[in-house]
Amino acid sequence: MTVCYRLIPLLLLCACDEDGLPPARQDPLYSAQWHLKNTGQLGATAGVDINVEPVWQSGNEGRQVNINVTDDGVESTHQDLAANMLAGRSQNFLFPDNGRAADDPKGDNDQHGTAVAGLIAAARNQTGGRGVAPQARLSGNNLLARFTTLNASRALLQAQDITSISNNSWGHSDKTGELTASNVLLDAAIDTGSTARQGLGIVYLFAAGNGARRGLALPFRRMHPSRSARATMATTTIRPC
Repeated sequence: MTVCYRLIPLLLLCACDEDGLPPARQDPLYSAQWHLKNTGQLGATAGVDINVEPVWQSGNEGRQVNINVTDDGVESTHQDLAANMLAGRSQNFLFPDNGRAADDPKGDNDQHGTAVAGLIAAARNQTGGRGVAPQARLSGNNLLARFTTLNASRALLQAQDITSISNNSWGHSDKTGELTASNVLLDAAIDTGSTARQGLGIVYLFAAGNGARRGLALPFRRMHPSRSARATMATTTIRPC
């Protein structure tokens, strides 16, 4: 996923690390985030990363980009996420059964969704790690806690008037090597979303390799988007090499 950042200009009088911030203002886990800056910290080849620091230094950190995370839930009060959560734009598919507000995206088991949200937009706040777009804004939901096709179609159109990117870490059952056919509701949702935001549209990202069996071809690890392929992309994880 290509997402951008903004870097606050600093006085030239300070000694700064390569990401443009003095050590005292670093997020403490940043040095371990090899995907953002690979220094060989895991015994891998230095430089094999997404090369995001020049993007930050050019003044882009995701400002005015709104990203919806559809997953098992998002801990919206997490100290690395709270500042970037869009008020009133998340969705609780367990409402009212879980006793939380209708716009509280927390799930019963939301470790994955919270981690995904952090990878995307954990704030630059001297706490924890940092997202690839630390000034992007987030919404989320707990679709996987109560998955139905109707709920999925609602998630795909969540906050459609302001959502730039819809991130979806779900699809066909893991380790089958099969595609799941789309259906009328999901096709209609993606078609609608592709022209939302006054024609700018929502970019839909689907996981290509979540839980993949070793040696499994990546295109088989996602829901097939049918005729709406113009608005969707498949992505997968990488590991240090």
